[in-house]
Amino acid sequence: MQSLISIKQNYHSNLSNNPFQRTLVTRAFIHNKKAIDKNISELSFIIPKKDDEEAKKEKWRQLPRIRAIIENYNFAIELWDKRSEFGRPLLEKILKDHSNMAHANITREQIAESVTPADFIVLIDLTEKAIKFTDDFIIELNDFIAEFPRIARLIITPKAIKKHGSIINYDIKVNPILLGLIEKNPEPDYDMLASLFGLTVEEVKNEFTTGYE
Repeated sequence: MQSLISIKQNYHSNLSNNPFQRTLVTRAFIHNKKAIDKNISELSFIIPKKDDEEAKKEKWRQLPRIRAIIENYNFAIELWDKRSEFGRPLLEKILKDHSNMAHANITREQIAESVTPADFIVLIDLTEKAIKFTDDFIIELNDFIAEFPRIARLIITPKAIKKHGSIINYDIKVNPILLGLIEKNPEPDYDMLASLFGLTVEEVKNEFTTGYE
């Protein structure tokens, strides 16, 4: 979660709803590209008994949901890395050609003077998907980190961890900076995206669906 927060800090609060502006000002620095490789079967003790219907409703007692966290974290880092690799030469060319202007003030026409419009549209697509997924996934991660200790206390007896310390609590409310970064960024102008991608607004929104809405 800290890795994703550190990425989001680079552009959070700087975004308008204009996809061109959003792509220009989104500067994502990935400090740790290492993928998570965790054996989820080690958490098999959290699986409810067959007759415990109430426990089955707890989403963080479902191993597939926790496995998805790892897979989606790796996907998020890979997405930002792909965006960075593809976008770096484009953004460097644009900023070099218009070095006397603030990023947010460079127009669509000026972008087209510096780089191929089709390439920049691909970069817009990668940027918007990365922003949307990161927003939604941070919220999911926050919920897991907050809720899993409560579940652990229901299952793990104090005697079992006596020599290992206590179960760690997590409360994002004690950190105002992190609390602010949980908030989602403004939505992009979907009408503009639909025009750029040659899709309907509904089709664009469906493409940006993360499953965490």
